[in-house]
Amino acid sequence: MPRTPAIFPPKVMDTILHDYQPRALIITTPNREYNEVYDMEDVLRHNDHRFEWTRAEFRQWCTERNHRDIYSLKIEGIGEEHATQGFPTQMCVFERKED
Repeated sequence: MPRTPAIFPPKVMDTILHDYQPRALIITTPNREYNEVYDMEDVLRHNDHRFEWTRAEFRQWCTERNHRDIYSLKIEGIGEEHATQGFPTQMCVFERKED
């Protein structure tokens, strides 16, 4: 199970997504799997990164945040795609479903 980053704890995300209910919210994070392409498997890409998730961890985290199922999730990559490691950055767009 991925460690929940301090900047996006579940309670804060629940408040944003389920109390404020924005029409759309975009979350991005580095794809840790792509670090292999940079020969950086055991380190974070930048010293200001607090976390980097695999594609599966990111998808799971986003899905868990949508526990009330009021958003459609669109997960995409940003940057040049590698055949096995995916994109360097991953993005999830939470788009609120219409009533």
